[in-house]
Amino acid sequence: MANDDDLYKSLLETTLAIPWKIDWASQRFVYIGPQIEPLLGWAREDWQTVEDWVKKIHPDDRQLITDFCVSQILAGLDHEATYRALTADGHYLWIRDVVHVIRDEHQQPLGLQGFMFKVQHPPLSSSIQHSGILTEKYELTRTEQQITSYLSEGLSQKEIAFKLGIKHDTIRKNLHGIYKKTNTSNQSQLIKLLLTLPAAKIDYLNH
Repeated sequence: MANDDDLYKSLLETTLAIPWKIDWASQRFVYIGPQIEPLLGWAREDWQTVEDWVKKIHPDDRQLITDFCVSQILAGLDHEATYRALTADGHYLWIRDVVHVIRDEHQQPLGLQGFMFKVQHPPLSSSIQHSGILTEKYELTRTEQQITSYLSEGLSQKEIAFKLGIKHDTIRKNLHGIYKKTNTSNQSQLIKLLLTLPAAKIDYLNH
């Protein structure tokens, strides 16, 4: 009978996603699933370091994605990012990366682990892009930025509270602050603002 480690590895490597793990100190992949070859065309040996991952992000997405992910990692926050990843044959594929931050007793990042999923349909807008614009233009706090990002992804206030590990009432209070800063008066108006920001408009046909 297979031991628990063998069973866990077998389950990981038969999913339709790409499981991976990174050591934060060395910035190296300590594991990446064999699914990377059928999904992206790369051999596992092609993904040795974080820099290998960065180079395979579409140039138009690269700075936004890396800045966002680094900020979340340093804050010790689990997060998700959607971007275009380079395939081995030179095309780009939409990928959603779900990231868990492993922290030490002082809440400092030790490593990262997660899954990459192929996105069947490109997103209508990029929450990472327009949350960045909102932060710059309206001086949102980190929590307010996270709330607007999750709202743009269609999460309810209760779901956002669960994701951030804070009380629902705290979400409501932050929303009132966001409304004031963005000159909106309710959630519907805020979402309309998110959808009309220039950076949220991406020409998918040309990429």
